[in-house]
Amino acid sequence: MSVRTAYQKVESRRKLGIDIGRHLVLAVGQLQPRKALTDFYRCAAAFPDALFIWVGGYPFGPLTAQYWTTRRLVRNSPENVVHVGQVERDQVMQYYLTADVYLHPSRQENASVAVLEAATAGIPLVLRSIECHRELYGEAAILFGSILAMKLQIHRLLSCSPYRVEMAARARILAEKFSCGSMAERLVDIYRN
Repeated sequence: MSVRTAYQKVESRRKLGIDIGRHLVLAVGQLQPRKALTDFYRCAAAFPDALFIWVGGYPFGPLTAQYWTTRRLVRNSPENVVHVGQVERDQVMQYYLTADVYLHPSRQENASVAVLEAATAGIPLVLRSIECHRELYGEAAILFGSILAMKLQIHRLLSCSPYRVEMAARARILAEKFSCGSMAERLVDIYRN
């Protein structure tokens, strides 16, 4: 996937039936407790004019941690939240192309592929301030430690286009840092030294 263009964003929204003029906050991940779905909902409730989309489902069906509790949460989500469920890889990429902000409220991660995919699409990253996010993504992402801080950062990104552009540029730099070519060069350097 390459950095999206304005045309790709409009076309992707058209294909997915998403209003071109509406702000869109995206999350991609499994529906399980560590992903902090309730925090995503709290943020969505604070921005009723924006659309919040969660792409991803239950990785192990009814064996997923707190499956029934999570299903009840999903059924009672705020009106501006759309759960897409698990979709094919190319459709996930369409959602990345549509987003204004990528929100990753997860309380526990190792190295989320979804964050790097969003960075590759050039979407500003808003991530919970957990150890792996601080170490891996640092200045390329907006890190939050509380629900209030998360809401303030989402508000700033949605209301300030220059800030959104700046953070999108930082995301693209991060994506390049973790690109296959960059990683291959680092690996070759390790073997040379």
